[in-house]
Amino acid sequence: MGNSTYDKHSVWQHLEREVAGEEAFAADSAIDFPAVAELTEAQKLELRNDRIQQLYPLVKSVARRVARAYPKADVEELISDGCVGLIRAVDLFDPTRGVVIEAYARRLIIGAIFNGLRKRDPLTSRVRRALRETEEERYRIAADRGTMPTMVEMEQRDKKLSAVRTKAMQRSVVSLDAPLPSGVTIGASNEKDPETIAVERTLITAALTAINTLPARQREVMMLYYMGQVPLPAIAQKLGVTRQRASQIHREALKSVTDYINTHPY
Repeated sequence: MGNSTYDKHSVWQHLEREVAGEEAFAADSAIDFPAVAELTEAQKLELRNDRIQQLYPLVKSVARRVARAYPKADVEELISDGCVGLIRAVDLFDPTRGVVIEAYARRLIIGAIFNGLRKRDPLTSRVRRALRETEEERYRIAADRGTMPTMVEMEQRDKKLSAVRTKAMQRSVVSLDAPLPSGVTIGASNEKDPETIAVERTLITAALTAINTLPARQREVMMLYYMGQVPLPAIAQKLGVTRQRASQIHREALKSVTDYINTHPY
């Protein structure tokens, strides 16, 4: 499930899993360039431009993957940031180190994209961290009691949270022209901003509703794994089944939840 705010740690983990498939890119389209020692300056410049052009699709691929993990990001801005990393990779690449240029460029592209995101992020890392820890705590509570606590409840548990959320809302850019989700209205209360309402309705409600339709054992596995962050081996031990069986239950439950959400749009 996605998050509407930028979180470098979670996005990086997501991206690392996503770009694992890019190894095929390096294997299928490895670029073989001639030695540059005896080239003229004009030939070196032409070779540099060729490298940049041939690796440019990698920038677009990584940018699109980041955009899926961070929906608010502008893909064109991500591509622009990634191009900075690509150019730096081409200029600094040393083939004698035994690393293919695609793998080296990918690392610098990702780093440049994150640098761009961080510069445009209106919130400090401390505020982001506090919001992330609050969400993690909400899911732990939900795993224990079966229902998701509201942000009001979380503020009662942590007196500093209200100030943190206020800073986040003050610095978040919200379009006044963007329509609210279907069925959502905003009253006089300032407890929730439109972004929080949209996230809770489209993500939390959809997921929990889908999980509640599962058989008891599948529901327990999903709550433990995704909300309690309990690894599958520990879940298997808790249920008294093999790790393979726990993994099978998880796959079956995940498919059922996906099918339910796809057929019950929110």
